[in-house]
Amino acid sequence: MDIEELEIIDFLKSTLPLDSANSSQLKALVKDIHIGYRKRKYILTLKPDFLYLVRKGAVLIKDENEQLFSILGERQWFGYSAQLLLYSHSCQEDTLYYKIPKKLFF
Repeated sequence: MDIEELEIIDFLKSTLPLDSANSSQLKALVKDIHIGYRKRKYILTLKPDFLYLVRKGAVLIKDENEQLFSILGERQWFGYSAQLLLYSHSCQEDTLYYKIPKKLFF
């Protein structure tokens, strides 16, 4: 296991609800994680089969009326609600995030 994978595991261990997962569960999860990095103001296109976890940066969510719905930061999840997938997601600042297949959680 390389240093990057170990750092991801350490991060996941300190993030709810994965803080209760054991090492072997986290190692298996890390194999399927996609790492994304986007610059400030980038508009994200979310895939319904994935959950997203902010590692660094911030994601701005606006509703269908372009009204602020939420600003998510480090260790916060998005993409879990089908309703919220219809909202606009953009990077409030340069953002590093993890894209994790939902099938690994359900």
